[in-house]
Amino acid sequence: MRFAPQVAFAFLLLPLVVALGSWQAAAQEARRAPGPGGKADQELEAWRPGAAVEEEIRKAVAERWGVDPSLVVLRWTPPLQPLGWPAAGRVELAGSGKGGWWVVALRPSSGSPGESRSLSVRAGVRGWRWVAARPLARGETLQEGDWFAEETVVWGPPAPPGEPPRGGWVVERALARGEPLEPPAVRPPWLVVAGGKVEVVWTHGPITLRVPGRAEGSGALGERVRVRTEGGNRLEGKVGGPGVVLVSGGGTE
Repeated sequence: MRFAPQVAFAFLLLPLVVALGSWQAAAQEARRAPGPGGKADQELEAWRPGAAVEEEIRKAVAERWGVDPSLVVLRWTPPLQPLGWPAAGRVELAGSGKGGWWVVALRPSSGSPGESRSLSVRAGVRGWRWVAARPLARGETLQEGDWFAEETVVWGPPAPPGEPPRGGWVVERALARGEPLEPPAVRPPWLVVAGGKVEVVWTHGPITLRVPGRAEGSGALGERVRVRTEGGNRLEGKVGGPGVVLVSGGGTE
């Protein structure tokens, strides 16, 4: 079938028209995209509390968690409409702070309860964590230089600082550079291995006995493991060194 020259020419122009329309749509979208100082920033300022109020909220969160206010980070959840926050007032926190989430109420110093404002905020605490300095394979032993400290934010109440990694620790799963070096991804070396021979040191008051046995579990220094003595007694104790399990008191099953 043969087409008229005008129809054939229209078919040739069709891809160009489609491409031009896509380019124009992208250009319009780019013009609507917010930039520094644009509409998005103006909308942000419409509902975000002022610096003085944010500082009071940081202090309130810091007091609940027992940390320095300068370490508290706030991430706001925009409301459905601008709130018109007062410049100052009494800050109240509602909620448990689980996961870092709070409901913040600001009650003006001179005003009725109907003038109070509430907004959800997520709070975190700045801290440090140890991360891998290079890709690490499962079963590798950490050496000096395999980790470095990285600043991070913990969203929620601050957790007790974990033990920093040390040379000799074992990698339990493959880790990419920058991944946290925390249990169970890494662990201290086992000083007692399940099925291996151990020396059981039993202490009760002034009496100390040393008997041979076998470990029923593996453990690092200070961890609890079960052992069975050659006499058939099952005991539970604490790893005290390479191949040594410390048992105090009864310790029997």
